[in-house]
Amino acid sequence: MKNTVLTLVVLLLIAAGAYYLYKNNQMTEVPVSPVVEETTMTEETTMTEEEKMAQSITVDLTAVDATVVDQSGQAVLTETTAGIEIALTLTALDATTPQPAHIHKGECPGVGAVAYPLENVVNGSSMTVLADVTMADLIEMLPLAINVHKSATESSVYTACGDLAQ
Repeated sequence: MKNTVLTLVVLLLIAAGAYYLYKNNQMTEVPVSPVVEETTMTEETTMTEEEKMAQSITVDLTAVDATVVDQSGQAVLTETTAGIEIALTLTALDATTPQPAHIHKGECPGVGAVAYPLENVVNGSSMTVLADVTMADLIEMLPLAINVHKSATESSVYTACGDLAQ
């Protein structure tokens, strides 16, 4: 009989403990910690102003003398692995007459010697790639200007010009 009573007491204690644990687990939930991944930045990815400029420059080309020839537009210089790509877009004068264009030393309107010849502007546009030239090379040569002529036969008549600036 002692064993039976002792067994009953042990079972009651176990049941009471189980009940106590069951009630406590229902009342409080264990908070789950959010998973946090730690990342480490190994390389600086911000670009300097010079690096941003080295990728692309837009030059506004304005009429040199609007009373003679009113021509304006833009030149976009983009650095590529092949060199500098120069896209000229201008108001067209005569769709059939090629207009010589150059990068000159100096500033508009009194540009100096030709630094780099560009493809002729035809029907208001031109595309040139200056191989083996970087934006850094051009920046070192400043002041420079892009100048467009009326035609090969009227090369002394400048129609549009724009300064490359930093």
